Amino acid sequence: MDKKMDNKNFKTHFLEKSKDIPRVLKQGFSAFLGNYLHIEGTREERQEAVKLRLNFAAKGLCFSVMAFFFGRAELMFASYPLGTALFCASVNYVPFVYLGLIISSVFVNGLASPLFLAYTLGLLARFTLSYISKKSYTDSLFREKKAARALLSSVMMLFVGAIGCIKGGFLWFDFFGLITGILAAPLITLLISGALEQKHRFTSYHDAGFLALMSLFVFSLNGYTLLGFSLSAIAAFTVTLYISKECGMLRGGAAGLFAGLAYDPLFSPLFAISGIISGLFWKMGTIYASACALGTGIIYAVYMNGFSTLQTLAPDLLAASLIFTPLAHLELLPKPKMYIGNGAMAQSRTDEIAVKEKQNEGAKERFSAISDSLSSLAEIFYNLSCVEKKPGTDTVLKSVENCFDKYCGKCPRYRICRDENYEESSRCIKTVAMKVYEGKRAGKGDIPESILKKCNRMESIINEINSNYSLELKNALDKSKAEVFAGNYASMSALLTEALNENAKEFEIDEELTVKIKGCARYLNFQASNLCVYGKRRKRIIAGGIDLARVRLGVDEIRRSFERVVKMPLKAPDFSIDGEHISMTMSCARSFCAEYTHASLKKENEDINGDSITFFENNEDYFYSLISDGMGSGRDAALSSRLAGVYLDRMLRAGNKKAQSLSMLNSFLRQKSIECSTTVDLLEIDLLNGEACFIKSGAAPSYVLRGTSVFKIASNTMPVGITKELNAEEVKFKLQDKDVVLMASDGISSSFEDGLWLMDTLANDWARGVSLSEMCEKILDDARERNGERDDMTLGMVRIRKIV
Repeated sequence: MDKKMDNKNFKTHFLEKSKDIPRVLKQGFSAFLGNYLHIEGTREERQEAVKLRLNFAAKGLCFSVMAFFFGRAELMFASYPLGTALFCASVNYVPFVYLGLIISSVFVNGLASPLFLAYTLGLLARFTLSYISKKSYTDSLFREKKAARALLSSVMMLFVGAIGCIKGGFLWFDFFGLITGILAAPLITLLISGALEQKHRFTSYHDAGFLALMSLFVFSLNGYTLLGFSLSAIAAFTVTLYISKECGMLRGGAAGLFAGLAYDPLFSPLFAISGIISGLFWKMGTIYASACALGTGIIYAVYMNGFSTLQTLAPDLLAASLIFTPLAHLELLPKPKMYIGNGAMAQSRTDEIAVKEKQNEGAKERFSAISDSLSSLAEIFYNLSCVEKKPGTDTVLKSVENCFDKYCGKCPRYRICRDENYEESSRCIKTVAMKVYEGKRAGKGDIPESILKKCNRMESIINEINSNYSLELKNALDKSKAEVFAGNYASMSALLTEALNENAKEFEIDEELTVKIKGCARYLNFQASNLCVYGKRRKRIIAGGIDLARVRLGVDEIRRSFERVVKMPLKAPDFSIDGEHISMTMSCARSFCAEYTHASLKKENEDINGDSITFFENNEDYFYSLISDGMGSGRDAALSSRLAGVYLDRMLRAGNKKAQSLSMLNSFLRQKSIECSTTVDLLEIDLLNGEACFIKSGAAPSYVLRGTSVFKIASNTMPVGITKELNAEEVKFKLQDKDVVLMASDGISSSFEDGLWLMDTLANDWARGVSLSEMCEKILDDARERNGERDDMTLGMVRIRKIV
């Protein structure tokens, strides 16, 4: 037993010591170099000095490598301003950048000498300017003003471009290259200077410059491969994961968007979504987050460009993950000096820090909901598209018949085969059509022996049938691919932009209410180190560093006092304890709730109702009621209406705005290969303040019952999925306690006369005190008696209640 314990202790001791091996080797190597470099001082001082020099040299070599690729990066009209811009923007590693650019100039055909001279003269100019402007002996070189460096970059590109024009014989192409270089170089210099100058750290200027520098580096790697792997794709995915881990989900998504644009605009959403997805899971572990980002990227790549990406882009993403994950897991990567993300903010801005932390949490929840909704919709629509991509049985049968008619119509035996043996010929055609529809190639084995003996052209007929089906399938797959991509990309961009803007608005500090709430807290002797109110529509209060020992009021008294300040009901506060730090958050509460019911009836002689109705709420305190009426009746109408219902349900539950959600639905329905349109009657109720609005697109009128008064709301619009631009009308109004809203499909209320009896029923029968469900059934029965069952009928009723 003791021996086993000794072995166990030995293993534990060995593992602990083994973790120190890299540190010991590094210290020994530093000391070794220190002795040979004759650095004065103690052993520890020599080690520290060597570490600094090695660190400086390593960073310098990195800049040399970056300068090499920047110097070879070609923009429009064969101009090369990236290297010049990096040279003029650099302040700490100018000699290293110069070295990389000199080497790169050798590989630029036709401009090697001009670029070499420009870089050399630029180095002399920068040295002279910085030396002249030095105010003391201890000032560093290459610290000129940004404007001077930007001007120098323009002059350098003028020099290179002028020589290019002279050597090229003053062609317009060379002239445009000259203009491009003169304009691009100073702009890029000013942009990336924010990332290369220490004084700009922890500013938004630094963030923009850092993202630009990383994106330009990805762009400069385009066309380079190593062992078959694309260096640009690896760099883009690595940058995305790095920024996402170190600076948060939103910045990871932004970094992915720009890095993706630099690599290939087609896959820009892939990198943006991967940055957002990985940002949601870093707390669960580096390996897990990287795997989620990798899986998301591969799935999106396959969706956008087919399974061929498994051999092209997928290996690059995997390689980037394998490079980044161990480095991040072992914490070997440097921390970026970003404006938000590493605790560098001043303590005097505790209110902003607290709100930003909540904003990051809110953004994670928001984008997680958007991701879940898009994932769910992608699965539904992918399964649907797999069915629609295939030509239908009627189409295939018609194509097969046309092939037979093409050859048989000119054949002298036509009457014998087709007229006298009609049943056998028809059966043969159907057999071949079904074989092709199932995705198999038709062959002579599918033709009866009796027909084969008579026909000497059967092989040509079968070959053309197989060829025609393959062509039809390809056309179905390729149809409107560019338009679909453009629409999806624009919609996704608008969706993310809208979500970011809305998230930013809901986390803006309300300065006026903050002053009032702090005054109220002082009056209540509620002591907190930071206290503020934020949010536009949904007001929230956050207090940190609470001194509970001095709080004399109960939680309800504090809540009621704060309610009087913000002038809206508040939920009970949530307290959190982190060590000795106690914080409190308080959110606005709903002022209204909604109860609802519905009834429906399918058209006579139909198996299914072409209308659909749904009710739901989301986490943003909105209630929705939706009726969609597919054009026509039966299964096609039901498919259209249910697609609209599912789509809007998922999108609105995730917190997306109704206008953008409807626009994306309209684009999707228009991209379907079959006629697919539906009316949309959407009611949105803000449960915080009772504000409501209807969005109607081809929908029947709705009615609002308030006491004994009935108000009709109608529009003159077209259904969703017909026109390229969404044709919808929005009507806003304010609801009161006990108001009832009635929504109906056109099977119930499609004409002026229908509106009259419906309003009369609401005004008279409601006064007798019937329940919501009873009134709903009565209206449906009356509509059936008046109109028969000529169309699908669906009715929904919503009553709003004031929460006391």
